[in-house]
Amino acid sequence: GFAATLLRNSYDVRRVDITPLEQRRVTFDTHALVQDLEAHGFAKEQAETIVSALITLSNVSLDTVYKDMVTQAQQEITLQQIMAHLDSIRKDMVILEKSEFA
Repeated sequence: GFAATLLRNSYDVRRVDITPLEQRRVTFDTHALVQDLEAHGFAKEQAETIVSALITLSNVSLDTVYKDMVTQAQQEITLQQIMAHLDSIRKDMVILEKSEFA
């Protein structure tokens, strides 16, 4: 018969604290940008609308980028979990080989 260890689901339970998406924003002096746009011929309402659009686009772009990113700590933890799982598989293979040749 085959000898196999129980599959452990604990390898993906570890909690890692990362900065929430809402807190990851590009910050810049919006007032200075509005003033600069006004100085270059834009009306105040136009300048404010442009700055508002830039903020929205920046945040949407960052949200898209951050969704696919992991921290170095998360990556290291995942690597350790995978390596531990591979070690378990290797042990199962050794046990299986020994039981076949016994």
